[in-house]
Amino acid sequence: MWNIYIAPECDKPMIRYVIKTLVHHIGVKPLDQQLSVYIGMHPNSSEKRICLVFDRVFLNDETNNNTLVYDYELLEKIGDSLTLRYEQGAALDKNGRVRYASLDPSIQKVLSEQFVDFFVDKVRHELIRLLKAESILFDDSTPWMEKTIVLSHDVDDLYGKSWIRYAFWLTKGMKRFSSEIKRIKWWMNQKSDPYFSPIEMCEIEGRHGFKSSFYFMAKSSYLSFDEGRRYNVKSKKVRLLISAVEKLGWEVGFHPSRKTFDNFRNLKKEYKRLSQSRADITGVRRHYLKGQYPQVWRDLEKLQIKYDTSVGWPDRFGARSGTCRPFKAFDFIEDKELNIYEMPLTFMDGTLQYENAESYLSDYYDIENRLLASGVMTFLWHTDRLCNERGSAPWRTIYEAILNHWSKKGYRIISTRELINEYMEHERRFKIEFKYERD
Repeated sequence: MWNIYIAPECDKPMIRYVIKTLVHHIGVKPLDQQLSVYIGMHPNSSEKRICLVFDRVFLNDETNNNTLVYDYELLEKIGDSLTLRYEQGAALDKNGRVRYASLDPSIQKVLSEQFVDFFVDKVRHELIRLLKAESILFDDSTPWMEKTIVLSHDVDDLYGKSWIRYAFWLTKGMKRFSSEIKRIKWWMNQKSDPYFSPIEMCEIEGRHGFKSSFYFMAKSSYLSFDEGRRYNVKSKKVRLLISAVEKLGWEVGFHPSRKTFDNFRNLKKEYKRLSQSRADITGVRRHYLKGQYPQVWRDLEKLQIKYDTSVGWPDRFGARSGTCRPFKAFDFIEDKELNIYEMPLTFMDGTLQYENAESYLSDYYDIENRLLASGVMTFLWHTDRLCNERGSAPWRTIYEAILNHWSKKGYRIISTRELINEYMEHERRFKIEFKYERD
């Protein structure tokens, strides 16, 4: 049991939400005792139990050695990050996204690291130290005790062998005509379409014992004005592909197009179209990471989607919400907790600039070490990047090198749905009670 004693002036839905999230992320559950948290107040000097205090005034002479004291403003700062409230009024790029580069430098500094996770781990370490000193039995397991990588793929394209593409390359690349001709010949010589890759990706990952998530678009035609050339999810070939991916044990998710950004009707239509494949769809990643919060969460909640995994930077790796770990969403405008979870996106293949495979991998391994300090990272690799296309980056070489690296490190590689389900079960283990009066 965690007892939360909260001063009336601090009793706000956002603060309750933040402290609940912190308790779940701290992940410490005493087996034969109660833990107390005081928000906006200090415990009586006679308080013998282990306590956490969040207050604006630090009265150390009124606390004992079993009390951990932190600044109340941290709760508000964490709330602003988890809910993305700090993005209010931020400039949007041409695709309707907030970019890291457009934020105020003071906000960039805060978000340059996963500060929520580092704070949680600091509290967790101190709390475990006190519990051990008092010989109190506890459970401290979390879904990220073992270093975990959530592996996912956006299925933006399935058809690379296309006369429409060839014509576009020639038109766009008139100054490098001979190079484009060689590129077209490379594609025409491929026996199978390198972009039609999800099954092959399942096979490659399966050899390592990995699982992942595939987020499919739900366009109704091969060509569309808003997205250009994509694929028709209603076609027999694509439906069979989706069915095969799911039968192998990989997750199938929803990848809403840009047309759904501010149009719930279109979002619902695409979701229904993908649902006709009979796949078990529980999660979403928005195309181009397009959308503003909390509206994205509101719309997905209406569709009874279990989780979103779109909170990531289009122009940078790292924790857009201050955490690499899953959390329940909160609507800061309507001031209420939502029935949907967020799995932050912290690394995307195309965000990292490269000169060659060696430089890409070197930079990636450094980023991975930084992100996995939280115990978990979400890794996005697009399905059309499973080929060493002529004139492009050696994406397949890079991807297979990363998979081999994970195997050697012994990381746990799972789908997004698996981690979300683990986190939901983790939450259910905790009993949290809010109170005004002290026992």
